[in-house]
Amino acid sequence: AHMLLTDQRDMTLTMSVEKMKRGLNLHSTPIERDQELIFPEENGISLVFHRNTLKSNYVDYVDGGKEEQFAAFHVRIDNRLTYIAFRGTDDTLVGWKEDFNMAFLPVIPSQADAADYVTKLGKSFPGKLLLMGHSKGGNLAAYAGMFCDPKIQKRIERVYPLDSPGFIGNTLESEEYGRIQSRVHKVIPKGSLIGMLLENHGAYSVVESNQMGIMQHDPFSWQVTDGAFHTLEEISSGAKYMNKTLNSWITGMSIDERIRLVDVLYGLLTAGNIENVFDAGDIQKNIGAIYNAAVHLDPETRSFVLQIIRQLAGFALHNIPHPNVPENLNILPGNKTQN
Repeated sequence: AHMLLTDQRDMTLTMSVEKMKRGLNLHSTPIERDQELIFPEENGISLVFHRNTLKSNYVDYVDGGKEEQFAAFHVRIDNRLTYIAFRGTDDTLVGWKEDFNMAFLPVIPSQADAADYVTKLGKSFPGKLLLMGHSKGGNLAAYAGMFCDPKIQKRIERVYPLDSPGFIGNTLESEEYGRIQSRVHKVIPKGSLIGMLLENHGAYSVVESNQMGIMQHDPFSWQVTDGAFHTLEEISSGAKYMNKTLNSWITGMSIDERIRLVDVLYGLLTAGNIENVFDAGDIQKNIGAIYNAAVHLDPETRSFVLQIIRQLAGFALHNIPHPNVPENLNILPGNKTQN
């Protein structure tokens, strides 16, 4: 395990300009005007910050033993408002493994840490709180809003999960969610895939994107008109198909089957000594190691994986929209068709 704790002291944005530029991959020099720092548009990004805005308590750590990847910081707008942001999945294999664990664990470690983070910060600073995060970060924001200290929860003004996966089980039927439900404002792109995974999504707004498919997960592709998101009535038909297929596949597996599948796939990837999902390293060597591990899976495990893959294919076929075909037609493997 390794942990990185930085910027635990308060730091004005003026002091952290270089850190922001590196994080956003910006190279321009901000323009100083009155009490504002203005970043000229670059890579489709234009930012304006108040000079005396304070950010602190930046936490970033990965724990392979706990299978946890967690990052968060807060920005104190003024004494009346604090914004708490949670980062989504990074490029570590551990971070992706924790994402997969959301399919069967009622609480993943980063969710528990998110709730604790909000509770601790809430006790340290007065005023209202805004919680936000993208992808897994939005899930953490929602969970933290539900399960932080009840006294702190009362001070939460809004929670903004951005294209974030849902929860398994009855999380959104809990008393904790009931207390904050009206303050949760989820936003997803029209072709959302990540944001519609798992069960119990609650209400959400749909926004236009200038990207296609999974690339719509990038929030910088979301369209803005007159300072507000360009919203749509519903997600696309393609997104509905993919979401129905994947969620049917996931919920069609027992918890034990989900655990087993995730562990098998994770085992294959670690056999290739992959630590960073976007850093292939010696591709030929890694693929060879993964292939060798897959070939030497015991027959029962190999049969299990193939069965799960066939189930996914079956759901994909079953959910294809067919004009003039009754919706109750059942063509899943092993089932008789009905008229």
